[in-house]
Amino acid sequence: RHPPWLKPGEPVRIKAVDRTFFSLSPSGFLFASFVPPASIEPSLWSSWMEILRVVPNSQLWLQSEKPAVQKNLRLQCAEFGIHPSRIVVTDPLPAHLEVQGMALADLFLDTQLVGASMAAVAAAVDAGLPILTAPGDTFAR
Repeated sequence: RHPPWLKPGEPVRIKAVDRTFFSLSPSGFLFASFVPPASIEPSLWSSWMEILRVVPNSQLWLQSEKPAVQKNLRLQCAEFGIHPSRIVVTDPLPAHLEVQGMALADLFLDTQLVGASMAAVAAAVDAGLPILTAPGDTFAR
């Protein structure tokens, strides 16, 4: 049962796409965070890198339309000793693919300083994707 403030849409019944459609590894655990990269605090990034270190063959799927941000995220993971191929940064998904994309992930990682938007939370719920979050005092707009 959904909380009363969350009004997700009807489950989406669209022909499924696979991970390779989004340039993701076809196997392994897939973490996803579709929050603006500026919302990822340094301490949280360190935690995510530690998670990748201890979960073999896992990937972290992030989104940014800015090539410089995409490059920076990969460089940052290399500084933690994580191979850049374990970070997949794609352009934000178009609305008609968001639920399908989230359904391919295994766990949605939320940020604490500015949480995911209601649209991202609703898409994750519609996709059946578990969300890992932490309480905070702020929320995305």
